Amino acid sequence: MPGRSQCGWERIEMSEDSERIGAIHFDTRSVEKRNTEIEHERAIAVYDLLEQNSFAPVGHKAGPYDLHLGVIDNRLMLDIRGHDGKPLIIFGLSMSPFRRVIRDYSIVCESYYAAMQSQSLTQVEAIDMGRRAVHNEGADLLIERLEGKVVIDRDTARRLFTLIYVLRTVGSSTMPAAPLPRVLFVCTRNAVRSPMAEGLLAHRRGDSGRVSSAGLFSDPVDPIAAAVMAEVGVDVSQHRSHTLADVALGDVDLVISLSSEAAAAFDPPPTGLIVEHWEIDDPTASEGNRDARLEAYRQIRTALETRISSRFSAESGKMP
Repeated sequence: MPGRSQCGWERIEMSEDSERIGAIHFDTRSVEKRNTEIEHERAIAVYDLLEQNSFAPVGHKAGPYDLHLGVIDNRLMLDIRGHDGKPLIIFGLSMSPFRRVIRDYSIVCESYYAAMQSQSLTQVEAIDMGRRAVHNEGADLLIERLEGKVVIDRDTARRLFTLIYVLRTVGSSTMPAAPLPRVLFVCTRNAVRSPMAEGLLAHRRGDSGRVSSAGLFSDPVDPIAAAVMAEVGVDVSQHRSHTLADVALGDVDLVISLSSEAAAAFDPPPTGLIVEHWEIDDPTASEGNRDARLEAYRQIRTALETRISSRFSAESGKMP
């Protein structure tokens, strides 16, 4: 039965079988502002999907699966959990490859809805044939994009594509573009890795307002970390350490843990919050003279720069 959480997500669930979606959760901020036709599309897709689907995350056998589906900036986020709610996989797919087919599907759907009001049955059926062809193209693209991550059949892909279309077109012509995601980096002490990551992403964006960091504990910023960050023009010397208790997670879109201890603190992730883990070594364990330790910290800086570069776009720090 449908239900609502306190985090802006809608849960819909059905029967329990393995290798299938048993419950689907939507970011209702993305689906409530719909016109009647698109809401009807969504309702049918959800009903048909939960009546019959084939959904098998590669390397996991914990079905039926809970699927949390939403769009953050330009990424379709899939948070897949076991029937017991335990997180299995969280990953994002760039929406860029879907842009054209979603545009084409939106155009043909508008033509179809208009034809139903004034055209003959023959004309409506002809437009619907074109709509189905674009729909199939979107389903095939989704199957391709999920290769190596999730195995789905054509019917499941068609229904999921409908939901992607609904999520991606929210407010596309009536609402402002989504803001940059609010990112929280978390490590153990908020003294080295997380302030370095915060500084790098904030510097990349040119705005620190939507980037923050915290630790399980708080210590003053490490002076060697501050030194190697200064080498690339990023000043973290005035960083003020915070613990997770200081952070309102409801104001965060994406948490990135940088230590195994931090990752454990988000296992399982709070519902509605996207959590990723980057395994980044702790340079404080390095030995040797100051030059050797500086080099160890530089390696961590480079590792963080590489991960941030691949995770966020160069132009604005958005998710690619």
